[in-house]
Parts: sequence; C-alpha cells; structure tokens
Amino acid sequence: SVEAVFRLYPVTDVIHFAADSNVDRSIKLPDSTIENNVAATTNLLMSCRKQGFNKFVMVSTDEVYGPAIQEPGDLVPRAFNEKDPVKPCNPYAASKLACEGIAIAFSNTYGINISITRGTNTFGPWQYTTKLIPRSVKLLLEGKDIELYGRGEATREWLPVEDHVSGVHAAWMLGDNQEIYNIGSGVRFSGIGIARIILDGLNLNTNRVRFIEDRPGHDMAYAIDSRKSMRHLKWANGAGDALQRHECIRGMIMDTARWYWNNHDDTC
Repeated sequence: SVEAVFRLYPVTDVIHFAADSNVDRSIKLPDSTIENNVAATTNLLMSCRKQGFNKFVMVSTDEVYGPAIQEPGDLVPRAFNEKDPVKPCNPYAASKLACEGIAIAFSNTYGINISITRGTNTFGPWQYTTKLIPRSVKLLLEGKDIELYGRGEATREWLPVEDHVSGVHAAWMLGDNQEIYNIGSGVRFSGIGIARIILDGLNLNTNRVRFIEDRPGHDMAYAIDSRKSMRHLKWANGAGDALQRHECIRGMIMDTARWYWNNHDDTC
C-alpha cells in the first residue's frame, strides 16, 4: 500500500508520525507493538529508497531516554539533552528507539536525509481516549473517578499539540542530517496535578480520583532540554518566561478537558 502511494504521487518528503503508542498495550503485547512500529518505519524507508528523495523526519519520543534522575539536592529532575545515553524502560519506547536506529542505518547505507525529533507528552483535541486527559474526561462522564497509577506521582512534561507540530515542521525545514532534536515545553505536572487541573476546569470535586495498581516498569519522571531545537531550528516552545508558560499550559489543559466534555458524543 505504501509503495502504491509513492508510485501514484511524486512524494519527495516523509514526516513519519505513525506509531502504536499505547504503553499499556505494549506491556501486554510487546511483540505486536515492536512489529507494528518497526515494520511501518522500514516500509516507509524502503519506499523512500526506491525513488528520488529529499527528507525523512522520524518522529520519536522522549521515552527513549528512560526516567529522568533527581539527584540529592536537586529541586527538579535533570533534563536530558540529545547527547545523553538512552535507556528505554518499556516495549513501546524500545520500539521507537529501534525505529531511530533503522532510520539512521538507511541514511548511512542509502544516503537518505534523516532528522529525528524526540517529543514529550503531547495533548490536544481528538486524541485517543487511552491518553490521560481524554480518558479522565470519559470516566467522569460515565460517573466514575479519574484513575491514576500508583499514587499519581509520575511526572511528565506537557506539550500542546500545536507546539509539537511546529517543532516537527521546523525539523523538516531546517534539521540537519542524522541530527536529533528534543521538542518539549519545560512545563511538568504529575498525574495527580493533571487530575486536579481537569477537575478544576470542569468545576468538579477535586476528590474524584481513584488510585490503581501501578504500571510495570513505570518511569517516574520525564524531562528534556529543548535548547538545541530553539537554537538550531529557530523553534520556540511558547511565549514568555517559565512561569508564564506554566500558567499558559495549565489553562490549555483546562480548555482541552472542556473540549472533550463538550464533544464527548464524537470522541468518547
């Protein structure tokens, strides 16, 4: 099917977003996740190799780094930069790292121009209901409580989808061959923090949270340093200082929760 598309249209560039990104499913069915993601990436690269080609952007994930480490005395976990070692802790993250390696191998072997982006936790409308914000709203609409792993302490960096897309676009336009670019917001919330923002945005009681058994191999924190993307790609992860970005993204998470609440017939 991919080759048929390449024959029908004069494709010169590919931005490869597609992935089986459900971490819980990857833990239950690791072989399926790895096969899906690695095969899809290989098929696209094979089709690129068979014709004149300009650029391939591999959209990866910050999860390839594994958990961010908070040393004694640190106020927050240290953010990973693109030169840090990788240590994926679940089959989904491992499959994405494998895809990165295949893309670089095709670049070395066949001369395909490759850039890789590692984006952080992205949110916005029309997301699968397995993701935290839409799943939480779906549970609330059903009269249930928001479910959080463990004690809800796992922390993620939260990135509006518009900012993620603009970073990927910048990598497509300005990214160098075989270079990796982190795309993050610098704004981090725990699971319980996100639950409280959702409940606040929907004017619901803040005690509507239920803690469930923790996920195996659950990374407690992700944090990335996006300064390379800002310098090399002229990309900006939102306006203003850190406090302004924090409040802006908090408001956007509220707006996103309200969007799911008001559009649940179409999304949930």
